[in-house]
Amino acid sequence: MMRQVRNRIIKRLFFVALLLSVLSGTAVFFLEIKKVDEHVLQLALKEAQSLSDHVAFLSLRDERDFALVREQVAEHIMSDHISRGNFVVIELYDPDRKKVLKVSDPDYEQVEDAVGKQPRKMPLAVKADYRKLYIDGLLYIQVSSPISIASGEVVAYFEGIYRMDPGAMGAINMRLLVSVLQVVLVIFVTAAAMYPVIIVLSRDMIRLSDDLAMANMGILEALGSAVSKRDRGTNSHNYRVTLYAIRMAEAIGLDREGIKGLVKGAFLHDIGKIGVSDDILNKPSELTREESRLMEAHVDHGVDIVKNYAWLGDAFDVVMYHHEKYDGTGYRTGLRGKDIPLKARIFTIVDVFDALTSRRPYRDPVSYHEALRMMREERGTRFDPDLLNKFMAIAPDLHRDVCLACDDRLVGMLADLRTVYFGAR
Repeated sequence: MMRQVRNRIIKRLFFVALLLSVLSGTAVFFLEIKKVDEHVLQLALKEAQSLSDHVAFLSLRDERDFALVREQVAEHIMSDHISRGNFVVIELYDPDRKKVLKVSDPDYEQVEDAVGKQPRKMPLAVKADYRKLYIDGLLYIQVSSPISIASGEVVAYFEGIYRMDPGAMGAINMRLLVSVLQVVLVIFVTAAAMYPVIIVLSRDMIRLSDDLAMANMGILEALGSAVSKRDRGTNSHNYRVTLYAIRMAEAIGLDREGIKGLVKGAFLHDIGKIGVSDDILNKPSELTREESRLMEAHVDHGVDIVKNYAWLGDAFDVVMYHHEKYDGTGYRTGLRGKDIPLKARIFTIVDVFDALTSRRPYRDPVSYHEALRMMREERGTRFDPDLLNKFMAIAPDLHRDVCLACDDRLVGMLADLRTVYFGAR
């Protein structure tokens, strides 16, 4: 069990670490991208703002002077901002947002064309704006910004395409990768550090759970034994049917949880007889119809007891349906065939076998062979045929090991099996 818990913890820690890594890594990635965008934007705006000293020509009224100065400004932009800078296209607009100048690097005409084909062109705005463009695997920033003088007056508008240097971009990508990997590493190291702590806590919880389960099983055994003694004068019946049920469940491959529920049901199958009078329980002769009706009501009493406790939920099938018959003539619900829960069909077989081979107030026990003969006669009517075949195959061992065992031997065998299914794991 502890190995299963460890495997489950490892899987869940890994899943949580992976999920946190994806979420945190994505968050870090976008935060770093935002920082990069802001950094690149500031570089571009700084370069754009340096043009403020060259836009005075926009106030010239003489067309010849305007054209001459504009040509000089264009040459300056080409030499200082395009040839030696990172811009590949620069456009200047007057305060009325009319384009007055455009300078571009002829080596980047395809970039300019690609930008022109984009579905949205940024409008000139009163504050800086930008958008990123990836063209042929390289990053470009289209920047739009007002150009103002010292007084804060906007004297022109600037729009340009800023080329991100591949070397700088590589360094940025490396920084992004390192940042994301650091986050992932921290998360997985934290998960690894938590693992032994969780294992220790889980081991303690399992031990406490086992102790509680064993204590609860002790209570169930005491209750079942009390009812059995009151009904039969001995608690051996409960021990035997529980042992029979476990061995038969193992023989058909019932899973661990199913066997645990079967054991609880075996202990408590007759718990409802607490509500039946001693005169009926211990009557040495056959019961009248009214007495039989009162006896049958022990199923309802038992269901009322177990249905309110979640821990006994897996015992419900046995308590409720152990008197049903395969052909539908049993009580209390008249279920038939495979509609009767598997645990109840198993228990019906072992309960009848023990009832036939043990002494009751109104009759002596029958022999082992006679009991099997009588049960075969009810194959398909009272008992599930397939399950009865399984039982017949192991009946000789059960009769030898359990039916003929003394009470001390029964207690010891049951204690061993109880530890297997409810003890330390």
